[in-house]
Amino acid sequence: MVIETPRYHGSRMTRRLVFVYAADSGLLNTAIDMAHKILSPTTYPCQLCALTYGPLGMRRRWAAFVKRLPYPAVFLHRNEFLRDHPGTEAALPALFMEEEGRLSPLVDGGAVRSCRDLDELMTLVETRLSGRPV
Repeated sequence: MVIETPRYHGSRMTRRLVFVYAADSGLLNTAIDMAHKILSPTTYPCQLCALTYGPLGMRRRWAAFVKRLPYPAVFLHRNEFLRDHPGTEAALPALFMEEEGRLSPLVDGGAVRSCRDLDELMTLVETRLSGRPV
């Protein structure tokens, strides 16, 4: 999924944010994930999914936040990420900055998993994009 956001304009190639879920794509996987979130939310492995999605889809606050980010954003499931970036090892969920086809970690899996709510996640993303220490 790609959310259209303001493009970075400058002498460098366009950068983009790559959010990666710790869940695989597909109808069956989606159904299993939804059931897991409802039946046992504390053991659900994808904190990015848990914080940014409700039972009916992406949370409006999160979608609005992502649209305001200074870079375009793409969201990949684990299997899509591994297909598109073979050999890239990272604890998921995670956030990367992609520039000229190269990924740089921006928010690692441990940091995403430590977020207790959507506000913490949004603050973490803003802080990392600003270059301030966490």
